[in-house]
Amino acid sequence: MATYKAKMAFRIKGFKRFWAEFKRCKRGVVGITFICLYAVLGVFGPILSPHDALSPSLLGYYPAGKAPIANELAVPTWYRYLPGGGDLSENMKVVSDHEFSSEEAMKAWHWETNAPNLANLRYNPVKGDRNDGAIEALYRREAADVPPKKAYIKITHKFTYPYKRSPKLFWIHVSYLVDGTLSADSAVTIEFLFRRIQKPPPLVNYTYPLVSHEDSSVIYTYPLHAETIIRPSMGWTHTWIRSNKETILRDPKYWLKPEATIFPTSGDYTYEIRIGFEDKGGKGKDITVYLDNLDIILYGEVYGILGTDGRKGSPRDIATSLAYGARLSIFIGLLAAVISVSLGLFIGLTSGYIGGATDETLMRTTDILMSLPWLPLVIVLMVVLGSSLWNVILILSLLGWMSFSRNVRSMALSLRERAFIEAAKAAGAGKFRIIFRHILPNVFALVYLALAVSVPGIIVTESYLSFLGLYDPWQLSWGRMFFEFSQSGVAVTKGIGEYWFWVVPPGMAISVLAISFILVGYSLDEILNPKLRVRR
Repeated sequence: MATYKAKMAFRIKGFKRFWAEFKRCKRGVVGITFICLYAVLGVFGPILSPHDALSPSLLGYYPAGKAPIANELAVPTWYRYLPGGGDLSENMKVVSDHEFSSEEAMKAWHWETNAPNLANLRYNPVKGDRNDGAIEALYRREAADVPPKKAYIKITHKFTYPYKRSPKLFWIHVSYLVDGTLSADSAVTIEFLFRRIQKPPPLVNYTYPLVSHEDSSVIYTYPLHAETIIRPSMGWTHTWIRSNKETILRDPKYWLKPEATIFPTSGDYTYEIRIGFEDKGGKGKDITVYLDNLDIILYGEVYGILGTDGRKGSPRDIATSLAYGARLSIFIGLLAAVISVSLGLFIGLTSGYIGGATDETLMRTTDILMSLPWLPLVIVLMVVLGSSLWNVILILSLLGWMSFSRNVRSMALSLRERAFIEAAKAAGAGKFRIIFRHILPNVFALVYLALAVSVPGIIVTESYLSFLGLYDPWQLSWGRMFFEFSQSGVAVTKGIGEYWFWVVPPGMAISVLAISFILVGYSLDEILNPKLRVRR
């Protein structure tokens, strides 16, 4: 126990001396600081990010399918604080509780009907897509009652659009279930529309038709989508109404996109759902329409710290991609460096100390591997074996040990002639005990240095392999960001200058991380190499 404590105290004291020397090397301190920052980003960034890295989607329950987190190629949010950027639009979620999880959510919605004796609307706490609450619209008529020409229930949600520029996109989600005595002569029609409310006069040169004047206001109506149901639903129907898809109603006379037509500038709006009950008389009617998961998402021109990429359908947050890329790069760099350095260390020590046929065989194998064209060999192996994460690590590890093994061999050749090695032989120590007990501690300075300088090369190699398309499809890396940028055609059609935030951040991240490891390697060399050590 005393011996163990003495050894631990000696090691701690040695580490303190080393750290005191290392702190005097400003380059090393800068390098280790950036490496720690990258490590924190890689560990905590993905944890703090609420979205999936590969296929991010809007948070919340949307049974019709996933919705994107933002529009494609949205610029960083801080663009709004630059000169001329104050009018840029941001993402906006209109409905606070779209799942109607409590009766409180109904207060944001208003309703009216033209048949108050027959139609009614209320909150049902046990209905809904997940039996957690829904809007219940009812139409009941006895056989003796005179049916109205057409009864309807109008449900509205008022909101204010605060931005002067139009959104890039809007998605509207709805879930509905129709039950009751439906037939060809008692159909239900569900219509979705926006109404724009503004003070007169009307907008100058506005293309959409003026519908009405109400309460000294100018009202524009924009039909979005309509569904007609003539038989009871077998189950819930879930729909996304998207401004960029055919589900949206379009008037061919107007060339503007729906989002630009409906939201030309800031103003007050009403989202309206009109439920029409067609009743041609005859037997009594009892029809119920349930509405759930009603939401409106307006996708603006800005998003996040670094914007989004151009991935079709589900663009990624670039800041989140950088965080995942940091974790992957550090993991690949460190693990591949440890494996390759360990392999080179073992081969170099064995070859240098044992010598003879063993030395000749190992060194000729090393020479053959060093003479092969490295990059084409790596590419061929990646294509043959597959571009999974573990194959990348394995290939880079098995093809990166040769130079280090030669350096270790040269030191082992020198050390095996020393007196303390002869003393160990005389004491009866075996070959591998001498290698690992006596020679290995004397070459550890080379190990630390090799680890530090191997990592940046591996990180850069992984990045350009990913840039060539040889990346793990289940992992997100900085090189993959370059590849997807090059494949998107943005550089050709729109130029790098406009969408620099997609390509510059990963390039800077690779450069800074590689330089950080190189600075640490130089500092270790300066401390551990007697020829470079500075007398202080």
